[in-house]
Amino acid sequence: LGKTRPNAVYRLRLTVTDSIGSTSSTVVSLTTNGPPTSGTFAVSPYRGTALTTEFEFLLDGWSDDVDDYPLTYTYSYRQRVSRRGRGGGGDGASFADRRAANSALTPLVADQYASSWFVTTLPQANNVNLTCVGRVFDRYLSYAQALAHARVDALEMSTEDLSAFAGDLLSASADTGDGEAALSLVSNVASVLGIGTDGGDASRRRLSAERELIDDLMGHTISAAGLVGTDSSAA
Repeated sequence: LGKTRPNAVYRLRLTVTDSIGSTSSTVVSLTTNGPPTSGTFAVSPYRGTALTTEFEFLLDGWSDDVDDYPLTYTYSYRQRVSRRGRGGGGDGASFADRRAANSALTPLVADQYASSWFVTTLPQANNVNLTCVGRVFDRYLSYAQALAHARVDALEMSTEDLSAFAGDLLSASADTGDGEAALSLVSNVASVLGIGTDGGDASRRRLSAERELIDDLMGHTISAAGLVGTDSSAA
């Protein structure tokens, strides 16, 4: 059939001819599946701070044919890349390269999530702005996508304080057994490394705190990755 349209009816005719030229035919109608419809996607609050503000994602009011339930959900974000010029602009990157970079999604959950409501922190954005992406799947994995925007300000914190703060967050996340959430938190912590308010002072204490935090991130990444896809990492 090639590429089909959602919620469309296709009629297929099969004709058979025997050795003496007699023919018989039949027609079969096929209705293609369509994605969920009629819902909204919101992220609240609109503005917050990396790693500390809890953003609420809500995919509300989505519906589908009764045979297409249950619905499941995924949540992700993409960096909003500023585009300067067109084509092969002065920044040395083609329009296609910039578009590809802008379209790269970072998942906040590894698989379809059972709830239309999700709470998470977000990472420091390259230019403050993030595009949040919500997808609603039916049981046949046909999905609808919706976008919402958020502004995520830098976390103003010294490296030493960040190390202690992030260590507590990572330990608490590991205790839940949710591998996807733990990996998301690791990514968020990594996004704020190097932006502390200690003025870039490469003191022995600061370097020690950074090294300790990086080691902590590596350990939690390995632990969280081992939970993804297991019963203990339930969506």
